[in-house]
Amino acid sequence: MRKQWLTTAAGFALAIGMITSMGLLTQAGAEQAVVQPGWRFSDGHWNYWDADDGAYYYTDGKHWYTYGDDAWSVYKFDKKFGKKYAREGYVVPKSGSDFVVPSHKIKVKVKD
Repeated sequence: MRKQWLTTAAGFALAIGMITSMGLLTQAGAEQAVVQPGWRFSDGHWNYWDADDGAYYYTDGKHWYTYGDDAWSVYKFDKKFGKKYAREGYVVPKSGSDFVVPSHKIKVKVKD
């Protein structure tokens, strides 16, 4: 009877320890999900990740684009990114036949 009680108590303690450690691991994983802003290389292009906007940005050296819904679109500086910088007369381009939006994909997934 005493051996059964010790075995049951040991099993119970082990189960409690596993449940508690899983909670600690989950909390530690959640803390690592914070991603710092910066440049990331994907599909042959450098793209800028802005953590405040939760979005990627790209420039071809002439125009700026933002990535959302698996496609690039012209960035109109309507989010936080770039508001602090002087754009030196940069004008958002209008759609036209001579204007080509990038088509490269973002393969570096970032968790918010």
